[in-house]
Amino acid sequence: MGERLGGINLHLLKKLSEEIGVSGHEDLVRNLIRSEIDGLGEIEQDSIGNLYLKVGEGHPRVMISAHMDEIGFIVKHIDKKGFIRIELVGGWDPRVFPSQRAILIDKNGEKLEGVVGSKPPHIQSRKEMEKAFKISELFLDIGMSKEEVLERIEIGCTGTLYSEFRDIGDFVVGKALDDRVGVLLLIELAKAIDVDFETNFVFTVQEEVGLRGAGVAAYRINPDIALVVEATAAGDLPGVREEESPTSIGLGPAITIMDKRIIVSPEIFSFLKRVAEENNIDYQIKKPAYGGTDAGRIHITRSGIPSGIVSVPTRYIHSPNQLVYKKDLERTFELLKFSLEEIPSSGLY
Repeated sequence: MGERLGGINLHLLKKLSEEIGVSGHEDLVRNLIRSEIDGLGEIEQDSIGNLYLKVGEGHPRVMISAHMDEIGFIVKHIDKKGFIRIELVGGWDPRVFPSQRAILIDKNGEKLEGVVGSKPPHIQSRKEMEKAFKISELFLDIGMSKEEVLERIEIGCTGTLYSEFRDIGDFVVGKALDDRVGVLLLIELAKAIDVDFETNFVFTVQEEVGLRGAGVAAYRINPDIALVVEATAAGDLPGVREEESPTSIGLGPAITIMDKRIIVSPEIFSFLKRVAEENNIDYQIKKPAYGGTDAGRIHITRSGIPSGIVSVPTRYIHSPNQLVYKKDLERTFELLKFSLEEIPSSGLY
């Protein structure tokens, strides 16, 4: 795997993708981020777990954020044979679970591998074969007796479906690229830019369960302008009509005008488009009404915060194998870098 692609550190993206950080339990990811941003500015952590990097002084006060949590599961029961029952955390499609590899974080913070088990087809009835498994019918098998499991695992331990990050030509594939691509972009931007206004890079928690960390962060910072960096669903796939595809791979960063949680500030929307066009950066407009991001909470904080969203189109989002086009990632970095640099002359505040 190449170390860098333009402004993008693919080796760091691999580390971010493969680390485990289920909503509410983002410690391992936060520690990795902290090690990367150490020395770049003023670093703080709040009580809910958001991580802040502040650089520069003066107006405008800008907040740019990406969430570090990922969807996963939490242990709810251990049966007499040591099989583990789980409850989902975040917006999964349970149909992706059977036979997947999984990783659990045990009571001591160590990682345990396992497999999502289900009743094999050989002993299913015809009726059972005709329907998808419910999550209540699945279980984790970590190859231990109940006594061995109880030494390591208790109700409340978290984990997620796991796959190794891979560089496959023009694409990368891995788990949790929603939103570790955003986390990577914030880290790379913090290392690349030199601003003379207050810029707050915020790595938020619990986005996948209700945009919770973002509201706390926005209230704390009270920025003049906020930008959210996300991964968003790409629908350029067989069986998806063009008018139903929120974004497409290969067309550059997606700029949001509206989703289920926000109507984006028209001024910021126009600003982001103008920056892309003036710098010859390919971009696309995300089709309205799909999904939601931390901006949905940020823009209604305090007396209102003008907010924009820039996203990396991602195929198979909310699965253990999410796929991103490298050039889309690079173009997103370029758009964000130029946008941050031009905010002082933008007239947005």
